Amino acid sequence: MPKQYEDSTTGENGDETHPAFGLVSLHRISSTPGAVLFQSDVRHPEYMRVTVHEATRKRDLHTDRVYQERMVCEISLSMAQFASFVASTGQGDGVPCTIEWTATGTQEPGDRPGLRPAPRFSLTHDEVRAAAHDAFAKIQTAEAAYEAALNAKPPAPAAERKARLSDLRAAIANAVPNVEFATRKLDEHAETVVEQSRNDLEAMVTRMAERAGLEPDAITRAITDGGADR
Repeated sequence: MPKQYEDSTTGENGDETHPAFGLVSLHRISSTPGAVLFQSDVRHPEYMRVTVHEATRKRDLHTDRVYQERMVCEISLSMAQFASFVASTGQGDGVPCTIEWTATGTQEPGDRPGLRPAPRFSLTHDEVRAAAHDAFAKIQTAEAAYEAALNAKPPAPAAERKARLSDLRAAIANAVPNVEFATRKLDEHAETVVEQSRNDLEAMVTRMAERAGLEPDAITRAITDGGADR
């Protein structure tokens, strides 16, 4: 459907309005004991919040003055998500965020319910254990079938013994890549959790430096040197 266009309208008090007028703001939020955010396994003592409002414009003393009106939406992003959002222009399907407030959508307008802690790392860990259990269960089943063919009375035909041995070898061969794949996913998830924590730590160091009037590197060195002395 072609995009529709329309002119702005100006009211009696000089306020100019248009459905496309908006204001976007970005704030750093502090939270204790830490915010729970979508697709993040750690609590975040600091995170970024993006708010979008409708806006009006008024001409005063030869200057455009833009005023905030009704809120359209508000989202939160962890430091890692915000960095990915800034760096991922035009790439992928988007970056996960936490919807805090919205005027439209599948839910009723207003505040969205908060998230309870539900780390996904435990799910990945359980999947690795399940993959390993399944792989070894198949090996044990194939081994039992092969032993039964060997010890059968009267002896099982050679073709059947060969087939059961082939099944056992296949179960062993398939176990390695299946477990390796699940383990690799666990490693990747662990790296993601570390990256989430690292971004939060760097943000906290930067904030501490700003408050103390120091360079962030100076605080990092002090923390590192202190840890080394202990």
